[in-house]
Amino acid sequence: MIYLAAAVFAILVSCCITEREGARCGEFYTDKNGWGIAFDKTEVRNRFFLYLSALPLFLIAALRFGIGTDYFYTYYPGFRVIANGGHMHFELLFHWLVKFIAIFTHDPQWLFVVTSFLFIFIVYNNIYRISKNIPMALVVFFLSYVYFISLNNIRQALASAFILIAIRCLIEDKVWKYIFFCMFLLHLSILTIMLKYFVYADTNKKATQIRYYAEFTNIFSTLVGSAA
Repeated sequence: MIYLAAAVFAILVSCCITEREGARCGEFYTDKNGWGIAFDKTEVRNRFFLYLSALPLFLIAALRFGIGTDYFYTYYPGFRVIANGGHMHFELLFHWLVKFIAIFTHDPQWLFVVTSFLFIFIVYNNIYRISKNIPMALVVFFLSYVYFISLNNIRQALASAFILIAIRCLIEDKVWKYIFFCMFLLHLSILTIMLKYFVYADTNKKATQIRYYAEFTNIFSTLVGSAA
């Protein structure tokens, strides 16, 4: 029931987000008068409702205890092993992330807090930047079980979040940023995702077609990662 309530709350609050014009807050812009840093009241309002929508999803993911088959089987004991100087079968970047958290605390719960924050923030931020219909994007986010998969497969969820950034860079023709974010994937699904660059580089399709292709492959990659 709590998941349904959080999903409904997130979708309803996201309906308060309106379309904006101009540069995003904090972005540099240039015009006939020179350059500056953007500050827009509509953007501030939109960001408020965006993060308010994300809050219950973050709290559920961050404060859960024993939820997910990998909670006590992999991540809880894995954190303790790494925090005490041991080694687990995690990917290198995820291993470093655990070691970084362990500098400040040896409580495994903080691993779930940090990874939940990263996943929710990245997904929401990219939905905001890419989607023309944010409430519908969140509906897909829930109905595709991506959010619920993230409660179970943490590394795959983080990899999928970085995939979302990479695909946005690919759509915007920022190839080097695409490669950069692919290199920061925390799961071996990077091998699948890197192939998208070669497909993109050899196609002359319209930008809208590229966007649909990217969105489809993002869902596919998430499913592949969750099954790994």
